[in-house]
Amino acid sequence: MDLTYRKAENYHAGPRNDAPSEVRYSQYTKYNLSSIAGYKLNEHHEVEASLIFDKATDVGYPGLPMDVSLAQAVIGSVQYRHLPHHGPLSLWETKLYRNTITHVMDDSQRPDVPIRMDMPGWSTTEGYYTKVHSATGRHRIKATLTGHRNRSRAEMTMHPANPAEPTMFMLTWPDVRTVYNGLNAEDRIQLNNKLALTVHAGVGVHANTIGSEFGRRSLELFHAALPATNVRWLPGGGATLASYRERFIHRISAGYSERAPSVSEGYGFYLLNVNDNYDYVGDPRLRNEGSYSVEFSSTYKRDKLHLECSGAWFHILHYIIGTPRRELMAMNMTAAGVKVYEQLPFATAINAGIKAGYRFSEPLELVADASWRHGQGSNGTRLPQIQPLRLRTELRYTKKQYVAEASTEASTRNCPSAEFGETRKPSYMIANLSVSRVIPLNKDRISINLGINNILNQYYTTFADWFGIPSMGRNVYCHVVYAW
Repeated sequence: MDLTYRKAENYHAGPRNDAPSEVRYSQYTKYNLSSIAGYKLNEHHEVEASLIFDKATDVGYPGLPMDVSLAQAVIGSVQYRHLPHHGPLSLWETKLYRNTITHVMDDSQRPDVPIRMDMPGWSTTEGYYTKVHSATGRHRIKATLTGHRNRSRAEMTMHPANPAEPTMFMLTWPDVRTVYNGLNAEDRIQLNNKLALTVHAGVGVHANTIGSEFGRRSLELFHAALPATNVRWLPGGGATLASYRERFIHRISAGYSERAPSVSEGYGFYLLNVNDNYDYVGDPRLRNEGSYSVEFSSTYKRDKLHLECSGAWFHILHYIIGTPRRELMAMNMTAAGVKVYEQLPFATAINAGIKAGYRFSEPLELVADASWRHGQGSNGTRLPQIQPLRLRTELRYTKKQYVAEASTEASTRNCPSAEFGETRKPSYMIANLSVSRVIPLNKDRISINLGINNILNQYYTTFADWFGIPSMGRNVYCHVVYAW
């Protein structure tokens, strides 16, 4: 069982002449309770149950015109695991789960807003999976059957300052019902002692239904004659070839997969996207996104040296993107306009990374890694939320129960997507320091961790920070954990 309570006031960014250090509306209060219990029926059968309760109140969002007064989740599951003692079957595992989420946003704590707004949302999901593992000869086979059903509903109510004027109500998620079932299989074939081939394939059935007649009629203002139910087939498959040669490990894989549009992409109605500050309207008739991928990695290990490089290429068919509609008026007062989800013929994305580690002595090790991404649509549009070149270094000293780490994090300037309202973020580098110790107490233990993030109190903004809101300045923390 684990119980956590956290409360934070507004944080402060690093100093800058033209900006206050306090980041308003960044406060939060959060409670979390998680528990897990299991029972071993015998050597081959065991059951396990888990429960998570998570609640956050007074959560400020400095990048939004409103805050979260309540965010609450209850997640529970029951799992059965069978470990056969003979035969080709090595594992049979089945899990049932359920979660409920409540998310309430409003602007009651914001002064001088033109129109008061409430935006509550609810989501409930029940699901299962069952999987089996089998080992026969050179084959290691996995098969998984999974499914879930989800219900998502979100509302927006606008309260005019003049009480004589009527309130405005809309369903931003029109009670969307989703049912999914899928079957996936994988076979790892040991071709010889230096070569292994893994192949996988699967298919899913995804069905959406609009539960609210009011919500359906609202979407039909943009898309006439919507079907009552939208059923999609989601195929996928691929293969990975791995080579093991003394100090080298090489992997190359290729695959194809499809995904259905999300609830917001298919059924959202005037949902504000803070990345570009536009209201978005979904389209239930969007096609599946299909993604072709090729990935590789190479690893070299020798004595004290570790090297790894990796890369991936993705070709995404029917890429979902928002297109501005100048003739439409935004509902959120701060929105720059309205976009409707449409699809590009394709988009491409590239990821690349390199990592190196060197152990100078038994307790002292240096690790450094760099990663870079690029994404572009078929119309030349730069894709949003693309990470620029990012560099990390870490010097770690380990001695008995002590661990000391000194690290740096740096990033080059981002390449913003103007179509999505992104702005140029300058390069930055921050330094961090931490030390920890584990104190054994018979069968129990105490873990103490003390650290400083952003030691030099730098003012910086990452590529993912909404509206250029700065990240946290110098932050000193101490964690004490007692485990029994």
